[in-house]
Amino acid sequence: MLPDIYTFMCDMPIVAKARARSTVEKSSTATNGFSIRHYTPVKTANFEEELALRVSRWLRMHELPIAPKVALEVWLEFHHKRPANNKLKHKVTKPDCDNIAKSVLDALNEVLYHDDSYVTDLHVLKRFNDVPKDRIKISFQYREKVD
Repeated sequence: MLPDIYTFMCDMPIVAKARARSTVEKSSTATNGFSIRHYTPVKTANFEEELALRVSRWLRMHELPIAPKVALEVWLEFHHKRPANNKLKHKVTKPDCDNIAKSVLDALNEVLYHDDSYVTDLHVLKRFNDVPKDRIKISFQYREKVD
């Protein structure tokens, strides 16, 4: 029998993982006088930082440590506020499911688990919902017995 399923939910704007950016900078240490710096765009970095902080607080409040190094099953649900003129259930516009999931999984590194490579089962839903704000729901379960 597997342990319980834990669920975290919060209302916050949903931000998809943006492509990494690069800049060329002058460098006194590089042999050619220039170096390339790679960085995550600010909007993505801010989202990941805020989500990590919220999940970290939730884990402390429920006295849950960072997951042991075992396989995890994770469910991600993204509920977007439905536009007034839209009756659809599924959100079939940007942002893409995989990019949203990537930003959440990256945010949870060293917070919920040691690395997102421990996520062996991933389920992602992107829906319109009659909620006043965007909502993120993260559920997880250990795939192996944890003492």
